[in-house]
Amino acid sequence: MPAPTKIVCLCPTYCRPWHVSSSVGQWLQQTHPAEERWLLIGDDVDALGGLSTARLRDAIKGQGFSAEVAGRVWHHKFNSAFTLPHKYNAMAQYALTFVCPDADLLVVWEDDDTYLPGHLAQIARAWNLRNRPATWWGHPERVWSDYTLTLQDEPAAGRFHAALALSVDLWHQSPWVETADGNFDQQFLQQLARQTPRSRYDLSTGRNTWWSTPSYVFRWHTQTPHGQAFMPEHGRNWQSAAKQALRAEFAARMGAWDCTALVDGLSAKHIANATELGKHPVSRPIPVTPGPQ
Repeated sequence: MPAPTKIVCLCPTYCRPWHVSSSVGQWLQQTHPAEERWLLIGDDVDALGGLSTARLRDAIKGQGFSAEVAGRVWHHKFNSAFTLPHKYNAMAQYALTFVCPDADLLVVWEDDDTYLPGHLAQIARAWNLRNRPATWWGHPERVWSDYTLTLQDEPAAGRFHAALALSVDLWHQSPWVETADGNFDQQFLQQLARQTPRSRYDLSTGRNTWWSTPSYVFRWHTQTPHGQAFMPEHGRNWQSAAKQALRAEFAARMGAWDCTALVDGLSAKHIANATELGKHPVSRPIPVTPGPQ
């Protein structure tokens, strides 16, 4: 019997609990065994929305899931002065101390993007196909994206930041670069590449085929401010500007959301369209070469 692949998903958030509800719903849909996955919601101490571990777990149980499954979802508030990459490191440390000390992989799980049900299973499969290397990181070759207002299968360049996965051992050797720069993703990837080559993963559509479709949807049209939209104008102060906009968005939506642990309508539509390979007009299979990349 293959060894379990224990995955902790790191989900940073700030003042947008409606996205957290949908993100939890997508995590609940994952086909990777429930006993081998955890989700940590990383909030800020000054964030609005009233989220808590108890509230999220109650919402999950309210959807008919067991207390055991609900118990794998955690919420914690971190220092609001942290930059986003600093927050990722703090989340990873918290996860490995309290959530799952013997985790194998860390996976970025952003609250405003969309993940197909096979996303975590494919990451685990890619890692295991390479004999579970201690220093491993990967992201897809292609992604789905709604940047152009329609769901499209696109090259991953500039679109994969929330589909990153890495081994815990590699994170210990090469944590996120704690900078206020807007290009912190690129700095982190360059640092990882100096440690070990990137692997790619894509969602296999059949047991005996290497044709695949992306397992991640880069979301832009979410009616909520995106951090990278503030980077060109605000430079290293982009995060403060984004937080101000998010607080204003929360105030505008006051009372217009509930903690449901349900996937939002547009994410559900994206998942259905991307999963139905061949039925969506832009759903084109792409060849994936087996073995190390």
